[in-house]
Amino acid sequence: RESLRSDSSFGRGYPPDGKRAIVMFLKHICLPFRSKMGLDKEPGLIHLETSISEGQALYVTCKLQNCTDANKGKPFPGYIDPNSLVVQDEYVFVQVSTAGRPVYYVSAKRDVFTPMKLPKYTLPKELHVISTDENRVVAAVQEWNQNETYNLYVSDTSGVYYTLALENVVSSMGLEGNIMVDLYEVAGIKGMFLANKKTDSQVKTYITYNRGRDWRLLQAPSRDLRGSSIHCVLPYCSLHLHLHVSANPYTSGNIASRESAPGIIVASGSIGSELTTSNVSVFITSDAGNTWRQIRAYNFSKIYPISPLSPGTAASPNMLNIIT
Repeated sequence: RESLRSDSSFGRGYPPDGKRAIVMFLKHICLPFRSKMGLDKEPGLIHLETSISEGQALYVTCKLQNCTDANKGKPFPGYIDPNSLVVQDEYVFVQVSTAGRPVYYVSAKRDVFTPMKLPKYTLPKELHVISTDENRVVAAVQEWNQNETYNLYVSDTSGVYYTLALENVVSSMGLEGNIMVDLYEVAGIKGMFLANKKTDSQVKTYITYNRGRDWRLLQAPSRDLRGSSIHCVLPYCSLHLHLHVSANPYTSGNIASRESAPGIIVASGSIGSELTTSNVSVFITSDAGNTWRQIRAYNFSKIYPISPLSPGTAASPNMLNIIT
């Protein structure tokens, strides 16, 4: 037996920390999105998706305590694909498939829906919204010629027109069947992302501070934990990070940052020509990724889990709660 349970907290217990892009596919459960002050006409309005049939759903709005058919609004004129509604900041996204080909629509500031326009010759088979900060949309798109990688695109303020930001970002399948794109949005600094890009057979970590307009490799530490020199010259050698986070904010991943500690990032990673699962150490930066320091020595078989940063870590790196 299936049931839909209402929770007026809308997940507010989950901290808005840095996150890896995790796309969850949930069946039979349509979680509502709450209204945003200044955008929605009525306070207490919720946005939700209702299932009509196996392949059809509707995007409706209504008051949380009075969600009857007579009081429902229908902002999108027609059916949408199940599990495709995303309401994030000032944007609303839906997907409509025609003859097996998806078309993605966006509404900015609760205006009319418009098809999202990717560059010419882009043929998307999947699109996932990553970020909507600062009136720009960052989306991960898997094209028809891709199987395990995604391309990153960034929009204009309307959310309609997109330009390519980074190609071939790696992805993997999570334990719950969710797709995980190796893109990490750093908490506390707008427009800062880390991404693992596949080039030929190698995976390398890149960083951007301007929402994907410019990317660069990470400079490795000049010395290891014992004070010995590390010979690592860009672009042949750099620091690479594992960008796995847990879907549960109270369990450990491999990278952590916090809104309350801007500029501090702790992550598991390796130094060399590419990302590896051997010679893994723990690294920390306190200047938003410009310089890094090794804080735990090599372990030849283990990728260290990193717990979410606790309050107060901005002042002292040794207060970081690193779980092994």
